[in-house]
Amino acid sequence: LITMWPPARKPMPRLMLHRKMMTPNRRRTSCLLIVRPERHSKNFDWLIGQWERTNEEPGKTTIESWTKNNASEYLGNSFTLQNRDTIWQENVRLKEQNGTWIYEVTQKGDPAPTPFTLTHIGKESFICENKMNAFPKSISYNRNSDIIKAEISGGDTTIPFDFRKVK
Repeated sequence: LITMWPPARKPMPRLMLHRKMMTPNRRRTSCLLIVRPERHSKNFDWLIGQWERTNEEPGKTTIESWTKNNASEYLGNSFTLQNRDTIWQENVRLKEQNGTWIYEVTQKGDPAPTPFTLTHIGKESFICENKMNAFPKSISYNRNSDIIKAEISGGDTTIPFDFRKVK
């Protein structure tokens, strides 16, 4: 008996393959191979830094900055400038709460943050959703090198946000 990995504390999805094989001494035998799919840790350190939007309207500049508060909380701040005046601003808190990651958005004048629940995570990507919110219902981030492609969507509307790292 070969143990492929230490027993997991929680059951994990796995793929089981059953193969018939020949041993070196020409005996037929069976082998059961159990493979766990790749899991990505919920580490969002790839967000940390200052990002500038590259697909902003002419005459406007949008900056998004991320910091890590601790292992279970990241803080984001976004703002748009036009003629050196701040015309839009929001704060984001990406936090783990009772084993679930929540992306909370607060814009100026909001009485409370709007929560979005993490529904997918990749190595340098994630999707958060709140189907009860009018718009957006989904927020996604996908990093490739020094580029982040973010997107907010809901219904028939999708708004892309392309960023490049500046710091």
